[in-house]
Amino acid sequence: MVQTNSIVPYDSIVIAGATATGKTKLSLYIASFLNCEIVCCDSMQIYRGLDIGTAKPTPSEQAIVPHHMIDVADPNEVFTVADYVTKARAVIEDIWRRGKIPVIVGGTGFYIDAIINGQIISTTLNRDIRENLNHDCDTFGLESLYNRLKTIDPVSAEKIGPNDRKRIIRALEIYYVTGKPRSEQSMQHPGEDTFLHPITFNVICDRDQLYSNIDKRVDQMISDGLVDEIKTLLSSGVPSDCDGFYGIGYRQLIPYIMGQKPLDECIEDIKISTHHYAKRQITWFRHHLHHAINIDLTGGLDDHIRKLVRDILK
Repeated sequence: MVQTNSIVPYDSIVIAGATATGKTKLSLYIASFLNCEIVCCDSMQIYRGLDIGTAKPTPSEQAIVPHHMIDVADPNEVFTVADYVTKARAVIEDIWRRGKIPVIVGGTGFYIDAIINGQIISTTLNRDIRENLNHDCDTFGLESLYNRLKTIDPVSAEKIGPNDRKRIIRALEIYYVTGKPRSEQSMQHPGEDTFLHPITFNVICDRDQLYSNIDKRVDQMISDGLVDEIKTLLSSGVPSDCDGFYGIGYRQLIPYIMGQKPLDECIEDIKISTHHYAKRQITWFRHHLHHAINIDLTGGLDDHIRKLVRDILK
C-alpha cells in the first residue's frame, strides 16, 4: 500500500523507517533502476568492524550499487551528528557532480533531519564531563541520570527515553558544556540551512510482522557470529565502553562475554531492546516525516510495490 502526496521535482531520495522493515531491499531496487548511489544514514554503520550487529549491507549488496558513509569511524572514536553531516554532504555533492541522484537510507532520524535541514547542535565535546557522567551512570544507575535530564531538559528527556544511555549522556554533556538544554539549541534555527529537496519514502510494516522480522534478524546475527565479532574487537584493544558498543546488540552481549550473564538472557535483551527502539523510530518518523510517502512492506517488495515506486519516481 502506498499513500502519496503531490510529487514535486527532487534532487535526492530518502528512504527512512524502523529497523527490519525492508529499507535495504527497497533502496537497492530504487538505486538499481535509477542508477543512483546509496548514502547510509545510520549512527552505528559508520563504525569499522561493527558489521553483524549493525546489519550493514552485505558485500554482495554493496556490489550492486555504490554505498557511502559506511566504515568511516573507529569504534572508540567520538563521531557526532555534525561529523556525519560534514562528511555526508561532501559525498552527496560529489554524487551530484557526477550527474547521479543520492539515495539516503537509514533509521537514524536525527541524522536524516540534520542532513536535510541543517539542524545541528555544534558544541565542543568535553571528555572530562563525559567521563564523569559515565562514572555517575555506573555508580548511581541510568535512572539517576535520566531523572537529572528530566529536570534540566524535559523536552529532550521525553524524546530520548529512559534506556538510551548514549543520548542521555550526550544531552547532559551539551547542557554542561553550553549551559543551555539541547532542546533549546536544536530549535533555535530550524530549517535555515535546507540542503536537500528529496522525495521521501517512509517504510512501514505490520507491528507483529516487524517484531517477527527483528527476532529472526537477531537470531541470524548470533548464528552469523556476533559474539565472536565482539570478542575480536575487544581483543584488538577496543574498550568495552566505547561509543560503538553502545549500539543495541553489542552492549547487551558484553555481560555474557564478561561471564556475568547467560547468553540466552542477553539475546532476549537484544530482541526486547530492538522492539522498543523500533517503536520509538516509528513514532519519530510519524511525527517528523509529514510529507513522506508511506510504503508498506509487510508483504515484502512484490511486483505491485515495485510498479508503484517506479510510477512515483518517474
